Amino acid sequence: MRAKLILGATLVLLIVLAMLLRYVDLRADLTRTAHEEHLKVYKTLEAFATQAAQSNRLDLFRENMAALLALSPVVGGEITLHKHRYPLEMLLEKAMLNPRHWSVGEITLDANVGSIEKQGTTAFSFVFRNSPAPSHVNVRFQAHTASITRDMLVVFSFHDTFGTLSSDKETFEHKQLQHPDFTLETYLQKDDILPALTKEMRRFIVTLLAFIFATVLLLALYLTYAIKRPARKAIATLNGQISSVLEGNVSKEPQELASIKEMRELQHNTQKLIKHFFATLNELNVTRDMLQQKEISDELTGLPNKKKFEYDLKHMFVANKEGFIVYLKMDKIGLFTKNHGPQTVDALIENFAHVVKKYFNTHRDIDATIYRFFGGEFSILLYEKETKRVEAILKEIIDLTEKLSDKYYFFDNAIYYGATPFNAYASIESITQSAQDAFEVALKDTSKNYFVSDASHQLELNQKLEKTVQDIIARNDFVLQYLDDTYDFSLPPELLMQDVSPLLIDSYTFESIPSGTFMSVAEKLGLIADFEKALVNKVLEQIQLGDLSHSICITLSAGTYSHKPFLSWLGTLLASNPYAKQLIFSVPAYSITSNYNDFLNFSRFLHEYNGALLIQKYTLEDLSFEKLIPIEPHYLRLDKEYFQDFEKNTLKQRSVKKIILAIQNQQIRIVAHGVKDDRILDTLESYGFFGICR
Repeated sequence: MRAKLILGATLVLLIVLAMLLRYVDLRADLTRTAHEEHLKVYKTLEAFATQAAQSNRLDLFRENMAALLALSPVVGGEITLHKHRYPLEMLLEKAMLNPRHWSVGEITLDANVGSIEKQGTTAFSFVFRNSPAPSHVNVRFQAHTASITRDMLVVFSFHDTFGTLSSDKETFEHKQLQHPDFTLETYLQKDDILPALTKEMRRFIVTLLAFIFATVLLLALYLTYAIKRPARKAIATLNGQISSVLEGNVSKEPQELASIKEMRELQHNTQKLIKHFFATLNELNVTRDMLQQKEISDELTGLPNKKKFEYDLKHMFVANKEGFIVYLKMDKIGLFTKNHGPQTVDALIENFAHVVKKYFNTHRDIDATIYRFFGGEFSILLYEKETKRVEAILKEIIDLTEKLSDKYYFFDNAIYYGATPFNAYASIESITQSAQDAFEVALKDTSKNYFVSDASHQLELNQKLEKTVQDIIARNDFVLQYLDDTYDFSLPPELLMQDVSPLLIDSYTFESIPSGTFMSVAEKLGLIADFEKALVNKVLEQIQLGDLSHSICITLSAGTYSHKPFLSWLGTLLASNPYAKQLIFSVPAYSITSNYNDFLNFSRFLHEYNGALLIQKYTLEDLSFEKLIPIEPHYLRLDKEYFQDFEKNTLKQRSVKKIILAIQNQQIRIVAHGVKDDRILDTLESYGFFGICR
């Protein structure tokens, strides 16, 4: 059966081939004859067009074409003249005036179309505003004799059609002739060679075409209704599922499955993959949350640890909150451990933490958080304004925790508390030290177990500090020093950038004022923009003098990058000062969240003026990826916390890799801060870090 099919197909193909060969030969002969005749006609048309272009007379071409249309296969066409120079007499001829008696005066043309240039005294030419030239123009001119003047209007045509050409031009033979003086398009009647073909040939062609059409139609219907539509529907369903997954939504299994077996299997496998993906993602999220929580939590008590304390304290600065910092410690904890063992000590510490935490939870009017540092050291952030209120809370806590002494046979009155008011002008270290100093006072006071520093004394110191800051800014009395040198990984390493840090001296006490304290005071006084403008100018002066060839980072405060007059001044500076390209403006990551919209606008402003932006002290806790990416910083300096014991701490290594992967498609250069171990330099370079800051 298979052999018969092959033989039959071969015979059909041979018959078709023989008939097609005969058809090709006959068609070639007839086509050759028609082509020779058409060449003669084209030469005649070209001669007529050349004559018309040389004389600039389309009417002459039209007269010649009248006879040719009747005697040739020419159906129609069009001619366009490119030569727009005419004798002045033609104006009079078109106006039907005798050139012997009349003369041409002023000639004008619509200004929207073009203008007229006279060529001596006998000719003129058209100069058109747009290309191509219009098909015709109206020309006004003055004709005059010795005693008569007339305003005349004549029409000059540069385009004409001839013949009776139907709209279906594809049925005719088309040819276009491009000449410097004209363009000629003609359409000739094609010779009908079909009558020369045999009747059987025509029948064969019709049958073959019908067969092909039917086959194609059936195939198209099959592909459309049996394969294409179900496949497209199934693919659209899969695409919707995947889009839903990318948006973070759990995709349901489609109710209607594809009719194609392979597509149904693909749908089932996709759904399995989605379920597996979300299960894995949930596990990773839980693990991540647990690791992050573990990093900021105390394992024994479950309280937030010292790292979380410093993080919350930073946000007190940013949010400008009021409150007290309490440092407390169990005295003689070492001796107690020696007498009762570590298990009893752990139970005591855990119970103490539980009692204080429960006290804060049950008193909704008290906004406070307790943190455990190490051993018997704790701290409390107490968001209260009044000193008496703080003393009352501490007394209640002492009364509650005294019962623990009897339960665990701990020393009486052995837990001491030192509290200091939050000072927005201080640093984290100085505030913590003030609380510890208050603890030392409480430790020496036998009458009570706590001491609260006087807020009025701190207020008096702050007022003196404000006057000092005002004086320094008014006299522009500060010098520059540079810290945090950033180097690349080359040998020898090249200095890439430095941070400018103003050296600020109190003219009364001759003591140095920390730059962070100075900035806080200046921002509260509304002078921060003036100071940071002066800081930028001093840096540019040193760059201009040739002292600095690398980039300089200038830290800006929130009150500055949201200050419209400062931004206006900075925009002018970035656009006009060639040395400003060495400036990099930096902002700590922890201050961005509270001023996110202002900082996002500042980032867009810097990109507009080609300024550089660096986010310093970056941690995942301070600024999420969702908020980091739209900012598009040029540099990202990771916090030094990531690089302490980096080689041994796999959690920190994963956190750094996570940051790198999240921004790998962004044009952000990553800098490591606080690197002390040279053994990790190769690792950081392999990660793609831009540089390191010691």
